Amino acid sequence: MKSLCVEGWRFLSHSYSIVNQWQLLSLMKRPDIALFHRDIEFFLPQWTVTNGLFSEADETKLKNIASGSIDLSYDALLRIAAPFNLDVKKGQRTVVFGTTETKTLSPNLFSNNYNIDDLSRVEDLHLITPSHWSREGFLRHGFRENQVHVLPHGFAPELFFPSSIEREKTRRTLNLNGFVFANFSAMTYNKGLDLLLKAFAIVCDKHSDCHLLLKGSDNLYPSKQMLEDSLASLPDTTRNHVASKISYLGSVLSMADMANMYRAADAYVSPYRAEGFNMPPLEAAACGTPVICTAGGSTDDFMDESFTLRIDASPRILFSEERQQEFLEPDLDHLVALMLRAVEDQTWRTQAATRGVAHMRAHFTWDQITERLCGLLF
Repeated sequence: MKSLCVEGWRFLSHSYSIVNQWQLLSLMKRPDIALFHRDIEFFLPQWTVTNGLFSEADETKLKNIASGSIDLSYDALLRIAAPFNLDVKKGQRTVVFGTTETKTLSPNLFSNNYNIDDLSRVEDLHLITPSHWSREGFLRHGFRENQVHVLPHGFAPELFFPSSIEREKTRRTLNLNGFVFANFSAMTYNKGLDLLLKAFAIVCDKHSDCHLLLKGSDNLYPSKQMLEDSLASLPDTTRNHVASKISYLGSVLSMADMANMYRAADAYVSPYRAEGFNMPPLEAAACGTPVICTAGGSTDDFMDESFTLRIDASPRILFSEERQQEFLEPDLDHLVALMLRAVEDQTWRTQAATRGVAHMRAHFTWDQITERLCGLLF
């Protein structure tokens, strides 16, 4: 039996915490691992513990994990929190999870002022990141090739699956009619909400029965305000018409409720500019919802063209005094064309739904991802 201590966030709706908890639940199934956990302080002081994200049974399991100690040594130590703590105890394999959305790392993402040249030579230190796009950021920062590993995120097949019954129930509850596009995100600039609203306005001119379902994260970010700012940037004649077709939810939802949100949509749209991974397209596809997302970014790793419409995008570099950030700029006209195809091409939607579910179940369940994680830990 191997001992593993995980240092990370729990009971928070941030993606790092969600990923950590799904992996913990999967690790607990393994009889060959003695699992311990140590809670790390949240990145921002206004973030607070949120219960009810997982089922009562799963939350009980998570709460009952044995407490880990900073003073003890384990066969492996996994950290999944920010800022990144890259301290290593000699002889203890230490694996640190992190993401770079724009292929760069700002100083506030590290817990100390580390010398990267020194860290790149520490044999017991390894980093995992969920996409090749994100890995490039760590390599540019100075970490060595064999020190940074790509480990994608996954989904829970017992929760995220197609269900016509739950779909219709959720659509009735949310009063959704016609063709429903969806986007669930923090609503920050890198998510491309402004592009989605512009494209949606054009699509609605041709298909008046379209609706836009948005889910923000008001407990973590000013998502609703950013939505209002994006709406304010639309022409006056367009703004009110688009706003009348939007359903916005900013509160925290359980994983089961999130699965129903995906099912309620006819297509999930993510015209992102930069992402470390972007879990919603994966979860949407697992629920049988066709996906439209940016080409050339992190989602290329797990969204196959057999069930995904990819938006043409051009690279864009932004410079500041500290760093160089890399973005993708999705083509608005192409986004509009793909959204129109999603509405008009029933054959594509049916095929995409079936193929997306099969692809995710074959490669990206949390148990499959955790098996790969253990190969990096031990």
